[in-house]
Amino acid sequence: MVSMGSHLGKVLTNDENLEINLQGWESHLDTISNPKGSDTNIARYFVRLDVVATKYTLYIPVSIASGRVSTGFVYQIEGTGEAIASATIASQGKDTTRVTFGSIEYCKIPPGKIASFKIITKVKGKRPKKYKFVLSRINYKLNPNDSRYKRVLTEISTDFIQLRRDS
Repeated sequence: MVSMGSHLGKVLTNDENLEINLQGWESHLDTISNPKGSDTNIARYFVRLDVVATKYTLYIPVSIASGRVSTGFVYQIEGTGEAIASATIASQGKDTTRVTFGSIEYCKIPPGKIASFKIITKVKGKRPKKYKFVLSRINYKLNPNDSRYKRVLTEISTDFIQLRRDS
């Protein structure tokens, strides 16, 4: 597992079709005041990474989810309590395009090109618990008509954020 606080740059993978470069990450704790009750604490994680197609054109679904869903990026929230999480993802890159096959939108990355992905995750959990974001897998295809995804198993994680007790 790569802790983002100490490792920016190339992420080691066992996949010859792509390279992953971690560009940066941030984590924030936001408190929403409630004058009539308990305040709400929300942990936010921002992860930026580049994917380089090394040999072939790659098709990465522009989607993110936790669990066993057909998606491009698979994450989980690890922590000391139950949490509700939501995530969004965006991509961009020179000479990359967004293409749709069926109901799935892909980022098409030609060989030698780079696509930048920005992942934003929000976690609403129990206080005073700790949580962190873990990117556990990236799914992609070499041909969008292939029935199965190729998988890059690489766990990249943020540091823990401690949700505060009510003031």
